[in-house]
Amino acid sequence: MCANWLATGDCENRTYKLTNSETYSFNDVAAALTSLSGKAVNYTAVEDSEFMTLMNERGAPARMAQVLMGFLTDIKNGQEEEVSPDLENLLGRKPTSLQDGLKVLFNL
Repeated sequence: MCANWLATGDCENRTYKLTNSETYSFNDVAAALTSLSGKAVNYTAVEDSEFMTLMNERGAPARMAQVLMGFLTDIKNGQEEEVSPDLENLLGRKPTSLQDGLKVLFNL
C-alpha cells in the first residue's frame, strides 16, 4: 500500500521519514524477546572492534559488517531517535509493534 501511494501520490520534492510511532532501545528489544520466549535475553554492548571481529569469525561479508556497524553507530549516537507520523499516515494504520514484529522475525 505504501509503495503504491508513493508511486501515485503527490510526493514530489518531499522527504518522508519512515519510522515507527515510537523508538526502542536494544534493552527494549531484549525485554520483549524475554517476554515472548519466556527465556532471559540480555543485551550487552560490545566495542566496535569486538563487533567486527565477531562478525568476521561468523563469516559475515565484510561489507555487511561495515553497514551494520554504521547502523549501530548511528543508533548509539541518537540518530535513530526521531519519530515521524509519515509511515502511519502512508499505511493508514499504526506500524507493527515491537512485540508483533519480533514474533514474525523470530517465528514466536
